[in-house]
Amino acid sequence: MKLFAVVLLPGLLSAGAAFAADPGPACCSDLEERVAELEAASARKGNRAVSLTVSGEVNKALLIWDDGRQSDAYVVDNAGADQESRLNVSGEGTVGAGWRTGFVIELGFTDSSSLFVNQANDEGPGDTAFETRLANWYIEGERFGRVTLGQQSSATDGITTIDLSRAKTDAVTWHNKSFGIRSEDGGYTGLTWGNVAWGLEGDRGDFIRYDSPVLYGFMASAAWGEDDSWDAALRFQKELDSVRIAAGAGYLYVGDATNASLYPNETKIASGSVSVMHMPTGLFGNLAAGRVELSDKALAGPDNPDDGTMWMAQAGIEKRVMPFGATTLYGEYGEYGDILLGYSAFSPGSTPTIAAEGITGTEVSRWGVGAVQQFDAAALEMYAVFNHFDAEIRTAESGNAATEPWYGVVVGSRLKF
Repeated sequence: MKLFAVVLLPGLLSAGAAFAADPGPACCSDLEERVAELEAASARKGNRAVSLTVSGEVNKALLIWDDGRQSDAYVVDNAGADQESRLNVSGEGTVGAGWRTGFVIELGFTDSSSLFVNQANDEGPGDTAFETRLANWYIEGERFGRVTLGQQSSATDGITTIDLSRAKTDAVTWHNKSFGIRSEDGGYTGLTWGNVAWGLEGDRGDFIRYDSPVLYGFMASAAWGEDDSWDAALRFQKELDSVRIAAGAGYLYVGDATNASLYPNETKIASGSVSVMHMPTGLFGNLAAGRVELSDKALAGPDNPDDGTMWMAQAGIEKRVMPFGATTLYGEYGEYGDILLGYSAFSPGSTPTIAAEGITGTEVSRWGVGAVQQFDAAALEMYAVFNHFDAEIRTAESGNAATEPWYGVVVGSRLKF
C-alpha cells in the first residue's frame, strides 16, 4: 500500500483542483493509467492483459552404481520423466470469447544430469549446464483446440511414460543412458545402455503442434518440425466408476540424415502406454510397448539390426497411510530387443571390445523396485529406486558376447514451487 500511495500521490495532488471543479471522465482515466503502470511494473502479478505465473522444481539425487568392475556414487540432477530441475515462466491472456493466447519459457539447469554422467565423468556435459526446455507461443479456442509454435514437446513425447501413480522410473533409461556396457573381461564394449535400451517416444524440439479439444476423454495431437520429423498421437483419460485409466499411442518419423536427435535418420516408431488405477485400494498397473524401424544406412554395419521392440510393465500400490501424504510402492520388469539406436564408441583409455559393424543383435532385460513418499504441506516428495540391467550382444564374429550387468540405486527428493 505504501508503494501504491507513493506512485499515485503526486498525480492526485497536482490534479486536486480539477477533481473538485469537474469530477468528470478525465480524472478516472488518469487514475486508471497510473494503476495500470504500477501493475505492469510487477512481474509477479503480470499486467491487466496477460497473467504471469512463475513455477518450477528442484530434483537432486544420489546415484550409487556398479557396472561389474567399478562402482561409485554421484550427486546428480535426476533427469527422470520430465522431472529435472527447472524454472518455468508462463503467461496467458484472452483475445476474444472462448479464445486464449499465451507463452511458456522454461529453463532447465543441471550441474550433473543423470542422463549424461558415466564411468569417466561425474559431471556430464559441464559443471553447470543450462537448457532451453521450452520457449513457445500458443493460441487456443475452446472448440478449435490449441496451436503451439516454438521449442516444445513433439506429439509423441511422453507417449510411453503415461503413469497415474507417482512411480519414479519408466521405459526410458534415465539413470544409466550414458554408462558404457562392460564386457565380461572388464573392457568396454563401445555401446552405452542408451544405445540399446530406450523408451521409443518423441522428444523436445522446434515444432508447430496442434492439440484437439478433449472429446469424451480423447485428445489428438500432431507435430512437424525439427530434424525433418513429424508425429501424431491419440491420448485418452477417463474415470470409470472406481477405476481411473489413462492411455496413449502414437507414430513418429525422423528423416533428417544430419540430425543430432535421439534417433538416427530414417527412424520410424510406433509406441504407446496405458496406466490403470483402482481408486479405493490404490492398486495400479502400467504397461508400455513400442516398435522401431531403422534405415539400413542409419548405423555402421550392414548386419546391424534395423527392427527392434521394447516393453515394460509396472505394478504397485499408492495409498495415504501417513498423515503427511501418499506412499507409493512398486516393482517393474522390461525387455528391449534389437534396439540399436547408435554406437557411442565409449571406451575411455582403451579400444572397444566390439566393433560397430560386427553387431548383429542386442537383448536387454531390466527389473527394479521403488518407493516414493509425498509431503503435501511442503510440495515435496522423497524417493528411493533400485534398478538392474543385463545385456546380451550378438556379433557376427563370436556369437553372444558376455557382458557385465549394471546396478543402480537412486535416492533423492523433488521440491516443487
